[in-house]
Amino acid sequence: MDSLSYPPRTLKRYIPFVVNDYAFTFLEHMEPYCDRRDLQGIYLYLNSLEDFQYKNIWNRIHERWSSLVAQGLQEIPTAFKRSIYYKDMDGTEYIHQVFTDASFDRHLRGFIGNDMLQTIFVMEQIIRHARL
Repeated sequence: MDSLSYPPRTLKRYIPFVVNDYAFTFLEHMEPYCDRRDLQGIYLYLNSLEDFQYKNIWNRIHERWSSLVAQGLQEIPTAFKRSIYYKDMDGTEYIHQVFTDASFDRHLRGFIGNDMLQTIFVMEQIIRHARL
């Protein structure tokens, strides 16, 4: 996928060992648009994490998304208020408890829906988390 900062299929180098074998589903709607190896790279990376790290990724998504919303309101307030993202700007909230892989997947599906922009945004945040 060319729009991401780093090819997801190469996330394997950031995986010391696989902890889980959960079948994530939040990227299923991307299968017609992405190479399957890219999606599997993200899923494999997430399965290499311990549960407490899901909270860190989710809170990073919340922080970055809130920042983008604030920037949109500041730079183009009228156009942004007419967008679907203004109506759904409360799509995330900080989480202070440990996620299970299933609840993390459910939260990501709820945030993304079928929106391509939010999907790419989430994929990018997961890649950035891997490369930290």
